Amino acid sequence: MTEAIKNDAGKPQLSLLPYGLITAMLVCPDEDNIANAVRNLAYSTTAMRNKDTMRARIFLDIAMKSVRETFTDNYAALTTAAAAFEYGCKKYSRNNWREGFKWSRLMDAALRHLTQYTVNPIDEESGNDHRGHALAMLGMLYEHVENTLGENDL
Repeated sequence: MTEAIKNDAGKPQLSLLPYGLITAMLVCPDEDNIANAVRNLAYSTTAMRNKDTMRARIFLDIAMKSVRETFTDNYAALTTAAAAFEYGCKKYSRNNWREGFKWSRLMDAALRHLTQYTVNPIDEESGNDHRGHALAMLGMLYEHVENTLGENDL
């Protein structure tokens, strides 16, 4: 058992990542991907039935694509997001976000981190890449929208 702990030490805890973030990064890597077209169709169909989530879905599509394009590969993006989740575990608790937030709070935080990245790529508080924090917020928002967590105050 000690050997396994030793081998995992310092490696990203990808298990912290929301499923929606992983699928957005791995299943839909570019606009030409068939899976992306299917996802967009599903979003628009769901949005027609559930118009109150449309704004969040559009924001997620645009923001996720924009952040994803700043990374050289999906693994780099996922490990950067995992670092943000690991920091959140230390500061709050593991998966505390699943209790739910106002959707605007997650959207605001993602936008703040993306904006701050243009000034200084590293978050001063955590020492992590701002893009990882933005992806973490987007992943949480994705899960909130898909699973109706928190409060849709958009």
